[in-house]
This record gives sequence, structure tokens and C-alpha cells, in this order.
Amino acid sequence: MRQLSRQLPKQELPQLKNLNLLLSRADRISVTDIIKNEYIREQLAGSVSQHNSWPMAQWRRAIEDIENKPEGKHWLCADPVYIHPDRSQALLYAHEELEIQFAEAKALADLINQHFKDEPWQLHVGSSHRWYIRLDKAFDLTTKPLRHIKGLNVFEHLPAGNDSRYWQQCMNEVQMLLHSCEINQQREEQGIIPINSLWLWGYGSLEEYENLPWNHIYSDDAVLNGLGLFGGSVIDRLPASADNVVKDAGEVLVYYDKLHALLQQQDICGWLSELQLLENDWFNPLIKRLKNNPGMQLTLLMDNGEAYQLTVKNLKRWWHRSNKNNLF
Repeated sequence: MRQLSRQLPKQELPQLKNLNLLLSRADRISVTDIIKNEYIREQLAGSVSQHNSWPMAQWRRAIEDIENKPEGKHWLCADPVYIHPDRSQALLYAHEELEIQFAEAKALADLINQHFKDEPWQLHVGSSHRWYIRLDKAFDLTTKPLRHIKGLNVFEHLPAGNDSRYWQQCMNEVQMLLHSCEINQQREEQGIIPINSLWLWGYGSLEEYENLPWNHIYSDDAVLNGLGLFGGSVIDRLPASADNVVKDAGEVLVYYDKLHALLQQQDICGWLSELQLLENDWFNPLIKRLKNNPGMQLTLLMDNGEAYQLTVKNLKRWWHRSNKNNLF
């Protein structure tokens, strides 16, 4: 994205005074020094490596309002997606962009459950875009999170493990079933992207977890929020600006992932616009709050794995010139 931004006239680039101030005067630190939870460390640092034992389906399911929540130890996320065949590839393009109605989701889940009624699992709908498979037994299965697969060739990221052939076969049957179903025929007649597959991910065993270090977590990421519930944190949706973040709440984690999707889509205009919103609504008020609270410490984790820690003392490093090339 940096290469694309350099092709634009300077007047079209956002003015990021406070972000550049933070990057130029803060201490560079190691992510591992401040983030002990392995899942959160990789999530915040933008790592694409997969730790296959994380029970992400269980964490995410913890925040769902599922009617008559069933019991069960083993779960998979089974999210509805659109996969586009392209020569020798199959690219995963759409998930939440599918505009699925809840009635459609329930009807498709019922169709799939009826087809697989004799198998040791059942599909449940948590929300229009978040579906789950409850397993009656444990499987030897490793999976990759959906957020890392969008725009990529799914053949390179299919479930692995001793039981992977069974689940890949199930995915193929689901694709054939959805291809010919009435709901998708109606969607295509209306010019709406069809729901032609399920992406299976998030399988892992739920264990006991120590409390997370954050008193409060602000995030729109359902998996992170679910982990926060297990870890004893107060959970809130990501607010519009830093002004809405509770003051004097102790350790606070804000997870801002809106840039990630724009980066995947190579949407340079959207990415730059979002950066400007970050500057206006987050970095500007946060720097002001830091100046008025000598005991406050602000830590920024970027999705390239870099980490910066800023205090009032750091702000006085006037000899550290702001470098606009930090981002562009």
C-alpha cells in the first residue's frame, strides 16, 4: 500500500501530524515484552502464521445470542462465503459483503443439516454471517482463519490433519448443494452474489485461561471479544473516537482493524481516508489525553509487527524530528 500511496500527489495524502509525532518520539519496543497472550500478540502484530489449537470458534461463539444454545465441547466456525473459480484457482472473495438475510441463513443451515443428518455434526446459525458446526466427537483437524484467506487461493489453505479428507469432502458436497438451491437461484436472478461455500476454521479445544491484563477491551472482532470474556475483561464495541474510551479504567486495549480489509482489497483511497479518520478521531485526542495525564502510557502496535510506546517524557524529545516517511 505504501508503494501505491507514493504514486499520488502529496496534496492527496492525509495529514498525520499526531501519528508521525508518536512514531518519531516513542520508544521502539518488542511486542513480546508487553503482550504475553500468544493469540493476541499475533492478531495485533498482523502475523499470518497459524496456531491451530486456538479454540477461536468457542471464543467467538461466547458472544453470540444463539437461541437454545446447545452444549458441546468441540466447535468449528463454518462461515458462508463466495468462492470465485479462476482458471486453476478458487479465490475467496466475499463474506460479510454477501448481505445475507437471517431467514436465508436459517433456511440454508436447515438444508445443509438435512443433507448431513447422519453425520456426527450439526450446523448452527449464530448470526447472518457467523455460523458454527457442533461436533459430537473430536477430530484431528487444523484450520486457517477466514480473515487471512480473503482474496487468496483456497486450495492452498484447506483444512489439514488426519481427518481433513473427510471435511474437504463435506465442503465439496456443501458447494454442490448450495449451487443448485432455490435461495441462490433467487439471489442470482436479483443480481446478488450467491452463497456458494462454507469456510471451516477456528477448531480447537477450550481450556482454562488466566485473566487478561486489560480491564477493558474495545473491539469489533468477535473472536477477540469472546477471548476477552473468558479472560475477565469488560467488552465493548469499538467506539467512534478515543473520546468515548472510558478514562481511568486501568489497562485498556483498543483493537482497530478497519485498515486490514482495505489493505486486502487494495483500496488505496479508502485506506488513506481511514488513516485520516484515525488521525482525527483517535491519535489527536489520545495525544491530548496523554499530555494531561503524566502517568499515562500509550502503546501502538502496528500490523507490520512494529511496536511504539509513548509517555509524556517521550513527547519532550523535540530533537526527534517527525518523519513523514514513516508511513509514506
